[in-house]
Amino acid sequence: MDEIDQLHATEERRAKLRAVVRARLDVIENLIPSLIADADEIDLSDELEERDVFTYNGNVVEFRRLREATNQLISEHAVLEGLLDRPVARWVPRAALVIASASLLWQIIAALWKLKS
Repeated sequence: MDEIDQLHATEERRAKLRAVVRARLDVIENLIPSLIADADEIDLSDELEERDVFTYNGNVVEFRRLREATNQLISEHAVLEGLLDRPVARWVPRAALVIASASLLWQIIAALWKLKS
């Protein structure tokens, strides 16, 4: 019964982690467009550079900060999507067990055959 409880705990944990990842993806998907819109609103015109160089430099710094934040969120989004798309590989240990059992059975049959001959 302990293995069954452990399997259920693992499944519950996996479901909770997937829910957290989905929630973070939703936050990121809402944040990226707003950061891009904020970056588009920043005035980086040549006229501003000539008129007020301090404001222009502040705008350049803010634009770079928004661009970097957007790039980091895009990277995080790609990683989190990869986690959600990753299949659960429960069949691999079972397939290895089946192959090992078949190999052992084949060796037992071969040994019995050799004793019979």
